[in-house]
Amino acid sequence: ESSSKKLKTAKKQFELSQAHKIAKEKLVDSVASVLKSLR
Repeated sequence: ESSSKKLKTAKKQFELSQAHKIAKEKLVDSVASVLKSLR
């Protein structure tokens, strides 16, 4: 029972880190496009 709980927690943390990674990439993309438009 505790192992399945650990698995759920690990999965949640993994999903959060993936979402964070995607958000970071989107932020980098938007900053890059803003810099391009300023030139």
